[in-house]
Amino acid sequence: MGRSHKRPGYRYEKLHIVQSKHVRGSIWQGLTTAKPKWPKILHWLSPLLFVSLGLHGLGLLLPVPEKPEEIERPEFIEPESIQVSTLPITPEPTPEPEPPSPEIEEAPPVTAPPQEPFPLQAELPPEDPIFEEEFFEEEFFEEDANFQEQQEEEQLGNDSENDVSPTRYTHSKEGTSANQGSLNSANFILAQTGGVGATNALTTLELTYTADQECFDPLPGPIQLVAIVDRQPAIAATEITRKSGYQEIDSWLNTLLQGPLPPEAFAQLNGIDDGFLLDWINETRENQADSIVPDGKDKEAYGAQIAVTIEGNQCDE
Repeated sequence: MGRSHKRPGYRYEKLHIVQSKHVRGSIWQGLTTAKPKWPKILHWLSPLLFVSLGLHGLGLLLPVPEKPEEIERPEFIEPESIQVSTLPITPEPTPEPEPPSPEIEEAPPVTAPPQEPFPLQAELPPEDPIFEEEFFEEEFFEEDANFQEQQEEEQLGNDSENDVSPTRYTHSKEGTSANQGSLNSANFILAQTGGVGATNALTTLELTYTADQECFDPLPGPIQLVAIVDRQPAIAATEITRKSGYQEIDSWLNTLLQGPLPPEAFAQLNGIDDGFLLDWINETRENQADSIVPDGKDKEAYGAQIAVTIEGNQCDE
């Protein structure tokens, strides 16, 4: 029996070579004949790419907040260093030694006379219970005392206001007699009209003087008034020819007769209630049918008595 001299693994090696060639051929064929996969990749990436670009563009369009302005702060400047200079210390001058004082002889000691021993406990005055009580009242009732004093002062002030003494005027008899009044009337008429003539008798003019903390004692006497009327007619001049005895009353009358008379002056007249002195003369004169200034005259003199009543005379109380 013959045996083959071939090696047992020869066929196997050949088969392995053929298979390896077949595998390499199939791989190469698969590589050359396989379809590329990049179109699918592009198919999936294209929408994402466009969406991403759109989001980026939208983000660029959004407004960006402005950056706050930076406040410029002044630079800190360090202060200049201060140089401290040390002054030289001047040594104090050495005091000169004082000259030796002359020796004074000591006087012999003086022996003082013996003194009585001072008492250790001083004698106090006896306690005064009245003093303690007064001090107690002053200390604890000071406010009440001040309040009482204030009330007393106010009461005294009110009493002093109520107890004001009235002004007492001095009465003078000069020019208050009837003869003196007639002489003064004649002289005044002569000076104003240039002629001598009796004045027309008129009704008494009654007036009231209100006293203000005033005293007239004695009361004013009868007063004589002479008024000169011109052709306008108007009051040319007036004169109190018989005085009241008080300068204050006469001055008050002169002022009152220049203006409107009080209603009481016309109380006894029927045709008029108020007016001036000329109105009162015209209503009280005789022969009212005639002119107030007769024909042939430029002026006419009218006389009247005045009776003054003092109201609130403090001398009556």
